[in-house]
Order: sequence, then C-alpha cells, then structure tokens
Amino acid sequence: MLEGGDGAQGLGANELIHDASDTATHASSRGRTLKLGAAWGIAVVVAATLYVFAGLVGHDPWKQDEGYTLGIIRHMLASRDWVVPAVAGEPFMEKPPLYYYSAALSAWLFSRWLPLHVAARVASGFWMLLTLWLTWRTGELLNGARKGALTVAILCGSVGFIYNVHLLFTDVALLAGFAMGFYGLARIAMRMPNGGAWLGSGAGIGFMSKGVFAPGALGVTCLLLIGLSQCWRTGEARRQWLAAISWMLPWAIFWPTALYLRSSSLFTEWFWDNNIGRFFGFVDLGSSNEPFYYFKTLPWFAFPMLPLAAWTVWRERANGTRNAALQLGVASALVLLTILSVSATARALYALPALIPLSWLAARSAVALPRRWQTGLDYASRLFAWLFLGSWVLWSVMLAGGRVIDLSLLHGKLPQPFVLTFDARSFTIAALATVLYVAATAKLHQVAARATVSWVAALLLAWTLLTTIWLPWIDTAKSYRQPFTELAAVLPSPPPCLLTWAVGESERPMLEYFVHVSLKTYDPAVPANCDYMLEETMRRPSPRVGGAGWALRWQGHRPGDDRELFSLYVRKRPSRSSRIEEIAETGATIETITPSR
Repeated sequence: MLEGGDGAQGLGANELIHDASDTATHASSRGRTLKLGAAWGIAVVVAATLYVFAGLVGHDPWKQDEGYTLGIIRHMLASRDWVVPAVAGEPFMEKPPLYYYSAALSAWLFSRWLPLHVAARVASGFWMLLTLWLTWRTGELLNGARKGALTVAILCGSVGFIYNVHLLFTDVALLAGFAMGFYGLARIAMRMPNGGAWLGSGAGIGFMSKGVFAPGALGVTCLLLIGLSQCWRTGEARRQWLAAISWMLPWAIFWPTALYLRSSSLFTEWFWDNNIGRFFGFVDLGSSNEPFYYFKTLPWFAFPMLPLAAWTVWRERANGTRNAALQLGVASALVLLTILSVSATARALYALPALIPLSWLAARSAVALPRRWQTGLDYASRLFAWLFLGSWVLWSVMLAGGRVIDLSLLHGKLPQPFVLTFDARSFTIAALATVLYVAATAKLHQVAARATVSWVAALLLAWTLLTTIWLPWIDTAKSYRQPFTELAAVLPSPPPCLLTWAVGESERPMLEYFVHVSLKTYDPAVPANCDYMLEETMRRPSPRVGGAGWALRWQGHRPGDDRELFSLYVRKRPSRSSRIEEIAETGATIETITPSR
C-alpha cells in the first residue's frame, strides 16, 4: 500500500468535507466539520450536470477544430467509409478515427432530436465523463478514498480543461485514453489485478485517437518508473507490463492494417508525415513551437493545480524514493511536458493530458494549505465570481437597449454592435447557476479545501453564464453561419459547384454544411467547369484569383473577425462581339445551331 493512504471506501460528495475522525490529525488546516445533507447532495448533482452539459449544446461548430471534425463525421455517415477520414471529399490523415467513430455514432443516435453538430458533440460528453470517473478512481488509489472527488474538482477547475473538453475534437478521446492508462499504472503501483489491461487499453485508445503520442508517452513513463524504484521491477509488475502490451496490440494493428491495405501512400502520410514528421519538424504541419512555450502557457492553462502540485513535490521531496504515488505523478507530468516541449509543433490544448497527473499531486496539498492561504484564495475566487455576477447588469442593459455597449477591449474578438434577444431556457439555467453559487458559498467557510472548492464554484458560474446568456454573442463570433448564409444568398439556386482557393480545412466543411454546395479545389493548370470561386485571404484579395477572367461578386467575414476575408468571384463570359473578333483573327468558322421545333 502507498504511504499516506486514507483507506479504500469512497464517501461520495462528502469527500470534500471534513470527517470527524480526521480532526485529531488535521485540525489546524481543516476547519469545522460539515456533514452533507440532502441540499448539499442536490447542489453537487446540479453542479455536475451544469459542468458536463453547459457548452456541449446550443451553439454551432466553432473555429477551428470543430469545423473539420464535423466534416469528417458527415463524410463517414454519408459514405460509410470507416477507414479513410475525409474532409470535403479529400483524405484527412492527421489522426486515427476512434473519436470520429464515437461522434458519428452519437450523431446517428441523437440527430433526430438535436442538430447534427450538437448530436455529434454529445460524444465529447461521454469521453469527458469517462475521464472524470477514471481520474476519481486514480485519485482514490493514490491519495486515499477522501481525495477522489477532490482530485476531480481540481481537474474540473483548471482553466484549460473546462473549455477544451466541451468541444468536438479528438483530444477529448485522447485525454480519456491517458486517464485510463494512468489508472492502470495506479493499479500496478497498488499491486492490484488488471492494471496492465487498463494501461494497455488506455494506450490503445490514445493511439486510435491521435497516433503514437499516447503509447509513446505512457511507455517512456513506465521505463522511467522502472528505473526509479524497485516496486516497479517486481515479478508481478513485469507480468503487468506484458499484459499491457497484449491489450494494446489489437488497437495498434486493426485500423493501421486496414489503412495500409486500402492505400500505402495514405498510410505513409498518416504514420510518417503526421506522427514522425510533425514531431521532429521535417514536415511543415501544425503550429510551430517556440522556446519555453509550455512554461509560459501552463501557469494559466493549469491554474490553480500547478502551484498546488509544485508545493506537494516540495513538501514530500524527502519521501520521493519510497512514495509510488509521488513518483507516478511527477514522472507522468515530466515525461508529458518534456515530449511536448521538444516537439516541433505546439498548442496549449496539447497539454491537456498533463493536467491529470498534476491534479493528483495538487489534491495531496489542497486540504493542507494554511488557514490564511485558504481564506485569501477563497476571497480571490469570490472576487472573480462577482465580476461575472456583475455581467448580469451588462446583459440587462444590452437587452433593454437593443445593442452592445461599446467596449474597445472586445474589438476584433466579438461583433459590435450586437443585439441580444431574451431566451427563457438560457435565462433559467443562468439564474439557477447564480442562485446555486450564492447559496453554496454561504457555507463555504466550513468546507475542507476551501480555496479549491471556491475556485471551482466560481469557474463553473463563469462558464455557465458564458454558455447561456452570453452564448449568442460568442457563437456569432466563432461560427461561420452568418458569412456563409450571406454567401448562399448570392449564389443561384440550386447551388452550383464552387471552386475554392486557399480556403482552410475548417472552413471547407462549414461551406458544405451551411451552403450545401459541391466544392472543388481551384488549380489554375486544370480547367474546371465551375462558374463560381471562393477565395480566403487575410484581408487582401489575391491577384492570382481576382484577375482577368473573374469578377468580384461578394465579400464577407465572420462578425468581429478583423483578419479572415472571403471573396466570391464569378467567371466572366466573353461578349458576342469579342467572340466574333476572336474568330476573325483565328480564321475559325461560325456554326449556327437552329433549335429543333
């Protein structure tokens, strides 16, 4: 057993509250005991429901990842091709298709009641719940039964986690794969059965979600742990390592084999270009990394768990060689951050898997903060929440006045002016979240881990308000519905084929989704029988497209976006006089075709 464990029996919602038996040991930092009644239980259930569903529903696909993900899902549903993901008819080999499978299934099940993109996004809710449950179980194994819910609360309270897990993209399934793999490692550390099965299955899910990153990172973590301590080198541990490999192999064999049999060139593009080439940088794909990118990103992305995790490492440093829980948390986080730092590509959301081990480490210190720290951080969290409570006033003024208040800070981010409309459902949910927050924080001084719970409550309040009363404003800025609806209005009906020039991988599927038009990629060397062409530029039309032979018909952009510009061109038709002159110069003959009666 790990040192410092609190037992194996879970206490449900009471895990965040002091138990009377803990008072003798932790009286200086725990505060008063509070037993949860029915009201607290209901509050926890309502808060959890708000957390999972707020942000999953009620908005269009958002720029940038949701656009191409929905395009792949629609292609799978229409073509029944489960081997080659495609966007707007073109193979898209960045990632394996596990998440697309789950989202396509979700869309098929729920699209009769929900819009297709919302029905597909329900799959993210499934992967999020799986991640939270596995993190809860891992927190109990590593830190004791009373720390499972606290570990989940810390994870849910990180700024980077709450936004990204509500979106329609593959990293949500990747996160669940890592959570499952870490749970397997925790079981191995506790000498519990089936740890290898969980570890191998998690590596396999991660592999089928985003390639070799998950099995590679988990494998390096295992090697590091084996080198750190004898407890990872026992005979039982070796059997678990072998079991993990056997459980991962089916995930790593079936789809890659099917892809290779379909097309060896697409297999090479996926495995070599989008895994090896993207990581080492000899293939120009993805956002470029920069020195110390994650050192600058993590302080806000992993807030507030990062300082708590660092304090845990400092407090327990003397016991590190004998504490398997500390070893697992530190090794996992360091391996992930090292791999991400040396990669040639970088985005903040790539750090999502690192939040899981940081949450275990943070939970070990959250209840041990000195009373003055708990009080100070609690009041700072309440101040953050009151800023969003104050947004009710701004919302009321905008609703009554019929337009947005001019805020220079929001120029280029949100459309201005913008007219808000009253939605009874959104108002009811936002009002419920507000009442729940005010009622819950009234007794917060009696709760263990006071600062952590206060921050999670404040963040949940902010997120709920943003995804209810403020959602129409945000959705208008992040969706392509408005510009592409305007585009559809200037195209003939039925929509013709449309050439695209420099239109991105996220925008092309949204064109198909909102305009219902057949797309072809423009190639000046290859004639195409299309009279309309759409170009995407960064606010400057390209002379390659807007030159002779094409006339500008329409221009538009997303409201509030001061960068992307879409330009629609129509092919110029030569006049009859110019055609006669051309024929006279070339000596060609004119054939008059008389229509039959």
